[in-house]
Amino acid sequence: MQEEKSNNISERVVVEIVQKLLKQQYVQLIYTRDGQEYITPEKLVAMIKALVMQHHKLSVNQLPDLLNVNFQEDRLEYFVGLLDNEVMKVNGELMTQEYLNSVCLQIEE
Repeated sequence: MQEEKSNNISERVVVEIVQKLLKQQYVQLIYTRDGQEYITPEKLVAMIKALVMQHHKLSVNQLPDLLNVNFQEDRLEYFVGLLDNEVMKVNGELMTQEYLNSVCLQIEE
């Protein structure tokens, strides 16, 4: 019997490859606080949207803790700015259109 060749890459090699890609700016990744994962900007925006859609209203200041990422405020604002029209930002709060509509209806009553 012939030994089966392994196609696995060691974790150390993967980390080196990712670091080189980051250094040469071929990819943009966000580190998690625990250093265990990388998140793409697209994934981060999807995660922000999912949280807002789930909670209907969130403070922008809550996002780093909920997403397990560290951000400077201007960088966080950049990613919040990439959200679509289903999520609105009002005075540091992210809200769904549904939430805003319900508030408007309550005010009318």
